[in-house]
Amino acid sequence: MSMRWLSALLLACLAALAQEEPDEGAGAAPGDWTEWRVRSLHCMGLMHTDSSVILRELELQPGVGYSDRVLQEDARAVKNTNLFARLVVSVNPDSSEEAVDIVYAVSERPSWLAYPILTPTDRLGWVYGFALMNRNQGGMGRRLDLQAEFGEHLSYSFFLQDPWFLGRRQPVSFYVNQRRSDSADGDYRKVNKEVRLGWRHYFDRETLVGVHPSWKEVTVHDRRPLAKPVTSNPLGVDVFGGLGLLVERNTTDFHASPRQGMVQSAGLSAFGLGGSEMPAGLAAGLALSRFQPLGNNLVLGLHGAADLLAGRRADYMKHYLGQRGRVRAGGVDQWPGWSLWHGSAELRMTLLPRQVFFQHVDFGLGAVAFLDGGLVWSGVFQGQRLAAGGVGVGLRLYAPFVEVGRVDLAWSPTHGAMIQIGQGHSF
Repeated sequence: MSMRWLSALLLACLAALAQEEPDEGAGAAPGDWTEWRVRSLHCMGLMHTDSSVILRELELQPGVGYSDRVLQEDARAVKNTNLFARLVVSVNPDSSEEAVDIVYAVSERPSWLAYPILTPTDRLGWVYGFALMNRNQGGMGRRLDLQAEFGEHLSYSFFLQDPWFLGRRQPVSFYVNQRRSDSADGDYRKVNKEVRLGWRHYFDRETLVGVHPSWKEVTVHDRRPLAKPVTSNPLGVDVFGGLGLLVERNTTDFHASPRQGMVQSAGLSAFGLGGSEMPAGLAAGLALSRFQPLGNNLVLGLHGAADLLAGRRADYMKHYLGQRGRVRAGGVDQWPGWSLWHGSAELRMTLLPRQVFFQHVDFGLGAVAFLDGGLVWSGVFQGQRLAAGGVGVGLRLYAPFVEVGRVDLAWSPTHGAMIQIGQGHSF
């Protein structure tokens, strides 16, 4: 698990410098202008972002019939680009022509961010480093991430994404990573080199299909005499490619806090590159998340998922229950198996709604109480089985770029109490 240490400086800003809360939706239309035509669209407040970044997200284009519902969906789509700290949408009707003019007024977030990385590990050590991000490269909403980590492991990564590379709602991404790490017991060292491409097609704002080809080389230096090889290749080097297919339907609002709605996803990956001594097989997964509002800024989140790996598999490819988003009170090198089921429940609460600072930076604060549980099998949902569970509480800092910074205090019967710091929701 990685960590994005945003820490005391941001919390101090929350306490001292708030100016105003961003609008969480489009301005409500006071009249009934259904079927009036949209005459014009205007963007205000843009400094470094091209207006096409907003206009390409909109269904209400000039000449189209006006709809309150579609206007709200358009506003949500603009917010979910994560480029703007504040958004206000106004509709100006002209009864003489039965037309409306729509204005999007925004306050841009900063394009660049650099921050330190500090991660506690299960071996009572630390991973430290830095990250440099640009979420609006060229003013076109392109994302660039550079990251370096040192200490308990050594890792370098590069990520680039263009949200409209192949046209309307067809993002393309490119990821490169090299990582060197030791197993939890120190028996072997693994060097992982990976290149991954990604293409997604959105049928609408909620439904997508993605294709993810990848290439990977894994070298394992085993320090145990006469031990069983960790890799499929007895020489300690596995080279293989993969092709993944993802289908997802997401009815939640990414920008809302706490999130509401449902996420359903299914994935299937085939891996292999020829040769009887290289890994080859299939990996599959199903996941479902539901977020139900309970009133008073409370949302109940429920999540369940199942994963399996079949075929000629190397030992390092096993699934683990003890990861972020699974059983949080457990280490990343605990509870391995070839198939698993895990579920989580979170009660999420808004402590401080998003506030705008310095006109361009917005933050919010939330809290969660959670319960995790899961089963892992030595075979494909059969064979030796192990159950694990944990409970805990945590804080969530909603911030630009990283979106969610997290600090969790988790407890399980097998591992006791653990503090985990990282980035992103558990689901």
